[in-house]
Parts: sequence; structure tokens; C-alpha cells
Amino acid sequence: MKRFTRLREDGQAVLDAQGLESGEAAARLKAFEDFYEHLLTRRQEIPAELEALRREAKVKTVRFRELMTEQMMNGMIMDMLGMFGVRE
Repeated sequence: MKRFTRLREDGQAVLDAQGLESGEAAARLKAFEDFYEHLLTRRQEIPAELEALRREAKVKTVRFRELMTEQMMNGMIMDMLGMFGVRE
């Protein structure tokens, strides 16, 4: 992945002007923000879907297991974003 930032000798991050002028950085930031919003949305939706499957006694279905896996993966991604200071 092409970087749009670099570190100066004093440790400060600076933006690469070429990426800013072409609009690539803004497009990538938009894609990341869309991804992050999707994670937050799914974080709200998945528990309700799991609860509905529990009420229907469908806890051994493939769909239930897929949702559990998605919930765990989304949690891991959110944790990693937090480790890098990206998450609010």
C-alpha cells in the first residue's frame, strides 16, 4: 500500500503533497471511514441477529456460527484500531 505520510527526523508525521494533490489520500480516507462505519453498524446489528437465532433454537446453524465469527473478528479489528490510536 502506498503511504501518504512519512516521519521526519524529529518523529513528526508529515503528509506527502503528491498524494494530497491527486486526491488519492482523500479517496482512501473515505474508504477507511466507510469501513469503520460498517464495523460500528455491524457491532449493533449482530447481537440482535444472534438473539433471534437463539430464540428460534438455531444456535448450531452455520449462520449462527458465521455471526459469532464476524462478531469476534470485528471486535479484534476494533481492538487493533484502538492500539494504533485510530479508534475514538
